[in-house]
Amino acid sequence: MMDGHVREAWTYVYALPAGSGTMIPSGDWRVHRGTCRRFLEALIRGYCGIDERALALALVRDYAIPPNDEEEAVGRILPLAEALERGVLSEREIAMVSGRRLVGVDLSGKA
Repeated sequence: MMDGHVREAWTYVYALPAGSGTMIPSGDWRVHRGTCRRFLEALIRGYCGIDERALALALVRDYAIPPNDEEEAVGRILPLAEALERGVLSEREIAMVSGRRLVGVDLSGKA
């Protein structure tokens, strides 16, 4: 950081060879490619498999997501892909709570 503190970085690794790409005006490659929702759904599956509700409950408990009623808070952030899209949750929060720092996401349709 500018003040000398060290923080973990969040990055994506492109699995294919780099080509002569073009600038994406929005800065969001998922929106640009029209794969935002598919990507977020695949990302959530990578973090929690089929038990999305358990991850949502852990998020509510770890981050004290309002309202105070756990069930209502869980309902507010499910499905998690939509909560990510709305900005209610961050990918970092999901990674931290899941304990997984590396998740592969395949949008090729071959997996």
